[in-house]
Amino acid sequence: MFAQGSLVHAEVLPIGGGQITEQVARSLLTPFEHAERLKTFNGAATVDSLDERLEIEVPQLGEERDDAVVRMRRSALTGVIQKELELLFTTISERFEACGFAGVAGRRVVLTGGVAQAEGVRDLASRVMGRQVRIGRPELVNGLPQAAQAPTFAAAVGLLIYAAKRPVEDTVGKVGKNKRTPPPASALSRLSRWVRENF
Repeated sequence: MFAQGSLVHAEVLPIGGGQITEQVARSLLTPFEHAERLKTFNGAATVDSLDERLEIEVPQLGEERDDAVVRMRRSALTGVIQKELELLFTTISERFEACGFAGVAGRRVVLTGGVAQAEGVRDLASRVMGRQVRIGRPELVNGLPQAAQAPTFAAAVGLLIYAAKRPVEDTVGKVGKNKRTPPPASALSRLSRWVRENF
C-alpha cells in the first residue's frame, strides 16, 4: 500500500493464480498443465449467458488416449475461476481494513500478474473490493519484447527499473587522502549486480 508516494504497508498472501489453476484441475478432473491452459485460453473472471452455450474440451486426468476428452460447458470453468477470484479479492479487501491504512491509502488497486489478463477481472475486483481498479502493465523499456509487455511481467520489469535507477551506496568506506574515489557505477552495472544477487 502506498500513501503520498511512499510505501506504508506490504504483505504477502499465499493465494493467487496457482491456487485458481489447482481448483480448476480438481473441479474439472484434468491435469494441472491442462487446467492452466484452459484457464489462460478459455477462462474468464465472471460467468455470462454465453458460457452456457459454449463448450470446451477438457482432457481427463489419468487418461492416455487421444479420445479421452470430455466436452463441458464453459460455465463449468468460469464458475470455478469466478469463485476463486471472489475469495482472493475478498481476502485482499479484509487485509486492507486490518492493516490500519485503508483510510489514507488503498483507494485505487493495481492488478498485475497473469490473472490480471482474465476477461472481466477488473470489473469483478472493483465490485468485490469497492475500490477503483486498474490493470498494471510494465513501463516501456527499450528492447523489451512485445510478449513481455503484459501484466504478467509488470512486477519483474518494475524491479529491474528500480534496480537500475537506485543510487549506489558507498560500500567501500572512507577513502584515504592519497586514494581516488571510485567512479559511480553505471545503471547497467547496478542492474547486473542486482540480478546476480537476487537470481
